[in-house]
Amino acid sequence: MTLAIEMGATLTDLSEIIYTHPGLSEVLLESADGALGHAIHMLNKGI
Repeated sequence: MTLAIEMGATLTDLSEIIYTHPGLSEVLLESADGALGHAIHMLNKGI
């Protein structure tokens, strides 16, 4: 977001960015939730 502000990005500029999914924070969250048996985006195989 800081870069967008610095370069004077418009809403159109922001809407045309290709965002990766899942992001690193989502991967870490799902991994931790999976280890605790709380993940909602993966099958719980009782591991």
